[in-house]
Amino acid sequence: MHMYGSNFRKGQEAATNQWRQSPQYPGEGNFRFFNYALALRAAGMNLSEIENKLESEAEHGRSPKKRGDQIPSIIASLKHSWRRAG
Repeated sequence: MHMYGSNFRKGQEAATNQWRQSPQYPGEGNFRFFNYALALRAAGMNLSEIENKLESEAEHGRSPKKRGDQIPSIIASLKHSWRRAG
């Protein structure tokens, strides 16, 4: 595996581990889930991969339904920021 691939995978794992601790912080789910998406993007995931990961990880939040409902907004924000950055 290429060195960068290994670093990206480590970044994804670290982001997921941090996200899974979020139930310990009531009232911060929205903020933490969005930051999780940003961390996945920084770790090299594309939008489709991020969306799939968020869908599978929403259940690990204090309010899984709220996190699932948040996904379309997160993806729209990421699309918008990528267009502006590009």
